[in-house]
Amino acid sequence: MKKPFAILAVVAFATGVARADEDKQLKRSDELYVALFGDSMIKADAKHRPPLERASMALDARFGLHPDQHLGYEMRVFYGKLEVSDAARGDGNRSGIGFDVLYRFGDWSLVRPYLLAGVGVAYSDRLPGKDAVAPTANLGFGLTSGTLIELWQRPLRVRAELRYAYEDYRDEYSGSTQFDRSNYLDAHAFLGIEFALTRHVLEPTPPKPEVVPPVQP
Repeated sequence: MKKPFAILAVVAFATGVARADEDKQLKRSDELYVALFGDSMIKADAKHRPPLERASMALDARFGLHPDQHLGYEMRVFYGKLEVSDAARGDGNRSGIGFDVLYRFGDWSLVRPYLLAGVGVAYSDRLPGKDAVAPTANLGFGLTSGTLIELWQRPLRVRAELRYAYEDYRDEYSGSTQFDRSNYLDAHAFLGIEFALTRHVLEPTPPKPEVVPPVQP
């Protein structure tokens, strides 16, 4: 898991140093953006029955807003496969929607870390003949690179993220002949790109006051 973050840091440093002075002049507030991620379940809860493989993959699409320099909001939609270790049972699907709040640190010149928390709803049909819907809660940490390139005067960035997702299924099969309540805490890793929908706006520089020498009588 350290490799994607190391690659992100190297790429962001190489491309961000040259743009550091320029980026400090740009206004980042009120920025709308879209992001697309690959999602890998790197640690599945041991309570899953049948057990899940760590290679379970998903796609995660987000629409976000930065209303100021640090705070951000994201709506997310995800869909992917749940790889079941028992081949006889077959794999399942997991999808859902969510809402996250982000808090970012520092500026945009190199790598910018952030914390996130969110809630949502997940749907799973991993168990044969049993579809389940669960409320979810998320906590995570991520990194956003500086601007790698600009498309149509809009920045394109790279993001990497670690997230713990809690899901509470009230009527899921527990391994016996009955259905009961099951809850899971799984760890996910994300790697993707973020593209701003709004243009860069140069922060206006206030004019320097003109110093007028005193007039001698």
